[in-house]
Amino acid sequence: MNKNIKSNLFIIGVLLFLGLISTLLNTFTYIERRIFGILISVIEVLVVLVLAKRQNMTLRDMGLRKPIKPIAWVIGFVVALIPMFLIVILNSGNLEVMFPQKVSLTICVIQTIYYFVIVAPTEEIIFRGFILENFNKSFTENMSILLTSFLFAFIHIFNGSIMNIVMAFIISVLYCKVKLLSHNHSLYPCMIGHAFNDSLNQWLPYFLL
Repeated sequence: MNKNIKSNLFIIGVLLFLGLISTLLNTFTYIERRIFGILISVIEVLVVLVLAKRQNMTLRDMGLRKPIKPIAWVIGFVVALIPMFLIVILNSGNLEVMFPQKVSLTICVIQTIYYFVIVAPTEEIIFRGFILENFNKSFTENMSILLTSFLFAFIHIFNGSIMNIVMAFIISVLYCKVKLLSHNHSLYPCMIGHAFNDSLNQWLPYFLL
């Protein structure tokens, strides 16, 4: 097993360990969970940066660069709507099943900021940035996408829903493709689209339920 695959498996082990710790947050207040979530995200990114440095991988190598093809921004937003469309189809339009419990406007705003600043950048740097690029060094492009998406879905086992795991896999495949469509493997359209997708899960219940 080469060092790139070992690094990928190591970071997945770290994510599983931190995810297990996160399951203990049910007794925390909302603000405490968000603060702890930020702390975990910082640790995850630091681990990735250390591994990347050991492999002489820069932030630009992982995709922190402006996309060559601006159409990637448009595709990133369009892709964000696809999982929501699939959820509507799978749940036959049953809003109560489709969405999480409606929360206040304040929570919606805080969650949106949290998705755009913390969750989406962290997950994209780890999976579509570090893990996908590592797999690309050892496998074909399509195999790298499938392996990355499988690991991304696997990490979402803590969400406790088979549908969430399936949707995580689909989202990962789509955003791997978005990254490649930028022509220079830019992560930014993936980050913005990912955050937009997550935010829809907060705002749609607020307006529709």
